[in-house]
Amino acid sequence: MKNVLIIPCCARQLLGSHRAIDLYIGSMFKLLKSKLTKPEDTFELLILSAKYGLISSTDVLRDYDVQMPLKSDQVDSYCDTHMRNARKLLNSVSSKNVILSVVLPNDYLFAFDRMFSVKYLKSKFKSCYVSRTSLCTDEQLRGCLSRIIKAETSQATMGEPTLFRSGVANISELGFVAAGCSVGSSLCHTNTEKMTHLLVELLRTTKHGGRFFLDNGLITLLNHGKKINYNWVFEQYHSIIASLTIKAAKNLYLVVPDDVASNDNALQIRDDILALNKFSELILPIHRSDNIVGEQ
Repeated sequence: MKNVLIIPCCARQLLGSHRAIDLYIGSMFKLLKSKLTKPEDTFELLILSAKYGLISSTDVLRDYDVQMPLKSDQVDSYCDTHMRNARKLLNSVSSKNVILSVVLPNDYLFAFDRMFSVKYLKSKFKSCYVSRTSLCTDEQLRGCLSRIIKAETSQATMGEPTLFRSGVANISELGFVAAGCSVGSSLCHTNTEKMTHLLVELLRTTKHGGRFFLDNGLITLLNHGKKINYNWVFEQYHSIIASLTIKAAKNLYLVVPDDVASNDNALQIRDDILALNKFSELILPIHRSDNIVGEQ
């Protein structure tokens, strides 16, 4: 089964009757078609229509001029009208082997949330991604859609996963490097101020094509009742990257620092994370969260 993608309808439409994928000619549909020759061959593409509810991209529709309701009572009426068929359609394409991605503006997302709770979605799919931003501009939505398409199309070309021997904390454990293993350590074990000789040896592996990951030490700190200092972590990461050639830096995998207690705090370091990704590879830790389906 194909992964499921849900996007909104749009005001820009061809006149007459067409398949939904052809009827809508707005910016998100143009982006979808510019990236994929036949979007429906890559995704199980569903569209949340202001008039028809949740529909398949292959359904044949006539053009219309209807906007998604904004007032709460109107949204309730919309959901009462469309929820049964919407759930029936989503159930028909759901599976515990399928990933659901939802990219909707806030007015459409408000109606979608009324029809499908987080608990409901988690019970139907392997995992769920729902794009949520406060401003939710067209540019942000297109950016989210572009990243989803890139992730989906790159899955077929992904090689074997890299398995790291983590927790290297002293020189004697460098034997794993000699054995050809990709290794990992933590800023709690070694950094530019502590056990620097170990860090030098570990970074040396990146210059010869070896892969090395460096954790930020969040879990170790939490286990000792301490909080992570984001500024210090990023200073360490940038200092380490600066010591490497561009080629070697691409063999360095940095574990992104985050905040398991506050998604808002984690979002504040977004620009710092994107800056790191220009030079090295990043590992994104996923922590259990009640709103894991939201965009973080």
